[in-house]
Amino acid sequence: MSSAETEEEKLLSAAFNILKKRVKEYDLGSLSQIDSVRALREQVLNYLKFILVTAKSEDDAYTIFETLNARGLSLTSVDLIKNWIFKNYDETHPNDNAKDIWGGIRRSISTFSNLETFFRHYWNSKYAFSSDDRLYKSFKEFLKKGAISNAKDFLLELNGAADTYRKIGSPQDSDWLVKKEKAIKRSLDLLNQYRVTQPRPFLLALLECHKKKIISQTDLIDAVTKLENFHFVFSNICQERASGLDGKYARAAKNLYGVGSNKQKAKIVIKDLLEYLANKRPTNQRIAEAVGELKFTASDDSNKKVIQTIFVKIEAHLRETKELSVAEFSLEHIQDQSTGDDWVGCMGNLLPLDEKINNGIKPGVSFSRKKEKYAKSELKIVKLFVEKNSQGHWGKSEAENWKSETIKLLDMSTRLE
Repeated sequence: MSSAETEEEKLLSAAFNILKKRVKEYDLGSLSQIDSVRALREQVLNYLKFILVTAKSEDDAYTIFETLNARGLSLTSVDLIKNWIFKNYDETHPNDNAKDIWGGIRRSISTFSNLETFFRHYWNSKYAFSSDDRLYKSFKEFLKKGAISNAKDFLLELNGAADTYRKIGSPQDSDWLVKKEKAIKRSLDLLNQYRVTQPRPFLLALLECHKKKIISQTDLIDAVTKLENFHFVFSNICQERASGLDGKYARAAKNLYGVGSNKQKAKIVIKDLLEYLANKRPTNQRIAEAVGELKFTASDDSNKKVIQTIFVKIEAHLRETKELSVAEFSLEHIQDQSTGDDWVGCMGNLLPLDEKINNGIKPGVSFSRKKEKYAKSELKIVKLFVEKNSQGHWGKSEAENWKSETIKLLDMSTRLE
């Protein structure tokens, strides 16, 4: 048997292998495996029926496909929209061309998303807010109103949106070659690290408007950075429920597309969204409680990335300028873990520190000797720690004070105002 080459052949081959595997595993419990398979064979031979439907043209085939779905065959909204595109695409070789573009869209987002999620974010961004199960209905309504002119333009528009979506969901250094714009990639990487997808419809509109020079580079960087700061606190630290955010982002995106070439109106749309997010931000008490629950020890490093990100944001805030950025660092336990105290893993007992400096601190040395080592660090937050802790000892109450200082700095470094 020759190997599968086309996408259709590969899908058939995969389906055959799955069916073959499941038949081998088929077990009715009370019967032996061979008797179970024989019983399955009898069911197939006696009750399974195949119906051949012959269509005179490819257009008729697409019509039958959609009709079958209306009669109960479960197909996704994206399947039906794809069917409409292939049916109405008008080119010299419409089927092959449309298939090539559609395959390119699928491949461009396959590493981080799926077609259904991408299409919903794209639709919510540019047309109307809709859930997965109502997408096709919404699509048909826009078709009826004439908002979608033809299949070719729509597919090409979708293809362009997929390229932008890939820059959001899987940003590459090559997407942001200008040094100043590296901040955008960092923020997008962090949003993906937090597994936050709600802002993507708005980000799609934001990047499209920037491409058309409706939004300046400075405003783009500011907006994306503040979106990430909001979700770091809201979604990653406090893990709040995102009720209402999907709709808000979709409305803001649609408003952004609706400004035309008016730069001032675009600024107002972004400003309104950021004000909404600022009001939705968790209270200082809630943030303090969530940060207080973070721990990092040799036996539990599940919060390591969150704690590192907190320190990176604080360091960037303390530096004020963007001349230097923080590279890699380790997390130093001010009170040694070997003491066994139940608070050694808490935020108030942690400092970011260069690994070489950290490794040079011997276990069991006094707090005063540790501070001598800390003083070698170039990090602003470490210098601030040494400055604020002139005492010769370190205990739980001092760790609580440092935690409070850290929370205050985190608040200042993630504000949306």
